[in-house]
Amino acid sequence: MAKASEKTESVRGDDSKKEDKKLCMGIMPFREPFNNYWQSVYIPAIEEAGMVAKRADDVFLSSDIVRDIWAMVREADILFADLSTRNANVMYEVGLAHAIQKPVVMVTDSIDDVPFDLRGLRTFEYVKDDPRWGDTLKEKLVKAFKETLERPMEAVPSAFIQAKADAAPVVDETRRELIELSQAVEAMRRDIRGGRALPGTAARWGVPRIETHPNLMSEFDSVRELAIRDVIVRLLSGNDPNAVRQRLSEKGRWYLSDDTWEEIVSVAKGRVENPVERNTADED
Repeated sequence: MAKASEKTESVRGDDSKKEDKKLCMGIMPFREPFNNYWQSVYIPAIEEAGMVAKRADDVFLSSDIVRDIWAMVREADILFADLSTRNANVMYEVGLAHAIQKPVVMVTDSIDDVPFDLRGLRTFEYVKDDPRWGDTLKEKLVKAFKETLERPMEAVPSAFIQAKADAAPVVDETRRELIELSQAVEAMRRDIRGGRALPGTAARWGVPRIETHPNLMSEFDSVRELAIRDVIVRLLSGNDPNAVRQRLSEKGRWYLSDDTWEEIVSVAKGRVENPVERNTADED
């Protein structure tokens, strides 16, 4: 059986070694239309950013496909993933990359295909109804690849970023916390724009010391207020407010902690029982 180091050697290829270029591994389903996207959009963008483009099916060397993929993930400088259709193999390989702190530039044809845990990372959504979607996406990717080469840790989930204490840290602790906070805010903004956000978004992402960040707290409060008003409507119409939480949970888009949910219901009931106070609050 060939050693992993031997496979890694073949993954990078002669072109990358001779020209000292960075390697970008493409992750996507191996079928149409993705094969066409790879050739017409993704490879040109990767090469314009100064890298060598490889896809896993370029380097399969044996029946031990997982070993080949693992070697390629470890060897790549950047990974590129098309998350469209929520392909299980794509998600698995993205997870491998993130686990070893490899940056992944992601695209999708529907933001709903992006797992909740990854929505804090920048993901480019392409609209195939636009005649120029390929050119538009290519331009965005070239810029994103160059930025990721300069700041790779911003394309890694904060949970996997470790501030090392040795002489060459990946990032220092302050930088790691800033990345974590920015990813949490991005996740909330995505869900707010998509009409999916509720107060549990912050809890779901484990935002630390939220009360110490005025901008984030303001966004959190605005979303919380929308949730309270939604529950009030159901209370006034005689519906069980707990059905709201159950429906949201079944959709799998939101997470509401017990404390957050109890607070929402308590405030909503208080406003229903004291309409004068509610109207005064609304006027304020």
